[in-house]
Amino acid sequence: MSLSMTCRCGKRIFAACAAVFLALLSVSAFAKEDDKWRNEEQVYAKICAYCHDVGVGPVIKGRQLTPTYIAAWVRHGWKAMPAFSAAFIDDKTLQRLAEYVSQSAPPQQ
Repeated sequence: MSLSMTCRCGKRIFAACAAVFLALLSVSAFAKEDDKWRNEEQVYAKICAYCHDVGVGPVIKGRQLTPTYIAAWVRHGWKAMPAFSAAFIDDKTLQRLAEYVSQSAPPQQ
């Protein structure tokens, strides 16, 4: 592996980690006072979009991924995708988020 390829991989990993860190820091600022999210669009915009709408993570909207598949990835994570526990996003909100992403149109280019 060349040095330039190593630098690019390191930059992508750093960007992914930074995005997740910022998303986790801002969680309480975007939840309602009773610690519940207002709707699934807000959850996507405030947490998922930090990676999935800017090229850090793969595009997930418009791919017709099943809600079960999406929820499993969110709960368990994989590679650069962190796991989000029920303490972070409750099961009901996660299910609504997974349905929202599953039914979303592809992003405009």
